[in-house]
Formats: sequence, structure tokens, C-alpha cells
Amino acid sequence: MNDPNDTPLWLFSLEFYAHDHVSECLLAIQDSSKANVNIILYLLWLASNFKQLSKTEIFSIINSTENWTQNVVIQIREVRRYLKLMLRSALKLPILSFKDKVKELEIQAEKIEQMFLYQLEIESPFGMPVNDAIIAGRENLRSYEQLLQRPFPPERFNCLLNAFQDKLDAL
Repeated sequence: MNDPNDTPLWLFSLEFYAHDHVSECLLAIQDSSKANVNIILYLLWLASNFKQLSKTEIFSIINSTENWTQNVVIQIREVRRYLKLMLRSALKLPILSFKDKVKELEIQAEKIEQMFLYQLEIESPFGMPVNDAIIAGRENLRSYEQLLQRPFPPERFNCLLNAFQDKLDAL
């Protein structure tokens, strides 16, 4: 059942995230490079619509989500990760139940962040039109990586691009 708040970006993200190994690759990039998974998904979604962004545009995207990411998403994620460590305690079952509720909150916070991103695209579209979505995806991610000044692990970067290629081939 679709939620009326499901944007095309959210639906793309759910489908892409479910692809083999994508979740592991995204989380590894998030942890190693401090990348925002929602921004990665947004950049790939834009690329799937044949849009390549400049570093200035990506920098603007980063700034537009930074407060929400830092003050909401990351705070909830840290609570969930702490609870995961607490599963070794004698109170495993109630902690597990609580952790699952916190995980749902984290997903909701990320969905709201994606709604912010989608609204950005509606209000002032980013990117220049290109003919090759794969090249746009690679270049969008490379630019983001360069702005972060933290390289993405090459095998994880390639995993995302391969999954992106598979997604496009399936269309």
C-alpha cells in the first residue's frame, strides 16, 4: 500500500536499496566516508532522469539537508546503534522491541529528508540534461565524494554503479 507521501524519489530509493548488496554498499560508504545515503540516492535518482549536477549544486543540496541530518537523522541513528549494543543485556526482549521502534523513527526521519530533497527538485530543478544516465550517476557520485574530501571505497562505489546499471537496464 502506497503512502500519499511516497515521492518518486522515495519509491526509487526503496527499489534501489532492495537490490542485491546495495544496502551494504551504501552503509559502508556512509560509515567510511561520512556520506549521506539520502543524498547518494537523490544523485542517482536525478541521474536516472538524465541529469548531471555541478559541484556547486551538490554543495547546495548538502547544505539544504545538513541541519535535519545532524539534528534528527544522525541522533536517532546513534540511539538505535546504542540499543543494538545493549542487546547483550538481560533485558534483551524489551530493548529489541524498543530498538525496532527507533528504527521505524529513523526510517521516517530519512523519508522526511527525502521529501525535502524532492521538494528542492520541484522548486528549483538541479542539473543539466545529459544523454547517458550511467555517466551522470558516476559523475554525480564522484563530485559528491570530492566535496566530502573522503574517498568512497572503490569496491563499494563500483557496487552502486553496477546496481544502478542493472536498475536502468530493467526499465
